[in-house]
Amino acid sequence: QYTQSNALIDSALYAIALRAQENGCKYLFIPGDLTKDGEYEGHLELAARLERFEQETGIQVLVTNGNHDINNSNASTFENAKVEPARAATPEEFRSIYANLGYDLAVNTYTPPAGEKAGMLSYSVLLDGGYRLLVLDGGKYSSDSTSDGENEHETGGNITPGLMAWALAEMADAKSRGETVIGMTHHSMVEHFDIEPSMFYGFIMDNWLETAETLADAGMKYVFTGHMHMNNIAAQTSDSGNTIYDCQTASLTGFPNSFREVR
Repeated sequence: QYTQSNALIDSALYAIALRAQENGCKYLFIPGDLTKDGEYEGHLELAARLERFEQETGIQVLVTNGNHDINNSNASTFENAKVEPARAATPEEFRSIYANLGYDLAVNTYTPPAGEKAGMLSYSVLLDGGYRLLVLDGGKYSSDSTSDGENEHETGGNITPGLMAWALAEMADAKSRGETVIGMTHHSMVEHFDIEPSMFYGFIMDNWLETAETLADAGMKYVFTGHMHMNNIAAQTSDSGNTIYDCQTASLTGFPNSFREVR
């Protein structure tokens, strides 16, 4: 429902604001694919709308990038009544555009090794109630982002060893402070149906089983994801008996249009 995007965003934000008056909602998570194909102008327009939502409601918005959002060669404009190439946002531009939509709350950010970019949009936030949110950038938008050398739009997400080490250090620190760790990333962290890793591998993290169980053993109990365009919660329990729940929320532009409330 691309042509209804603006109306759907306005409607959803209005509904969230209305519900927040009743349930005290403090945060809005948006787990990636903020634009159709990473159009720079689309990012600017959405960020401005979300910043206005924050100002009007006091609800803090926290975003992450999806596979559509960065260095996307399919970025297009339709201003001349036909499809024409448009400027695509870089990861540096993404972080700048959404500087007030998550990054402003960050207590820590991940810096990749010199000369690399994979995972550079990851950050952690301390939320009210004793929670630490880890926003994990599993996007494949640079040569060092992928473990298999394939195109970002053909494969799933990837948590690099460097990013995993950073996440584990964050979780160790959170544990020492008595905080509950939750995560947000774009791709599925666990399988939501039996054939997803084999037939729909573009929707799940590379090496997802080891990744999910490593995070579960380190203390991550819940992770919020998108990408698959369906509402579902799936779980993975590690050999050590620790369980991580992947709470997947569908695309707002897909009928039936919905958002998820978490208490």
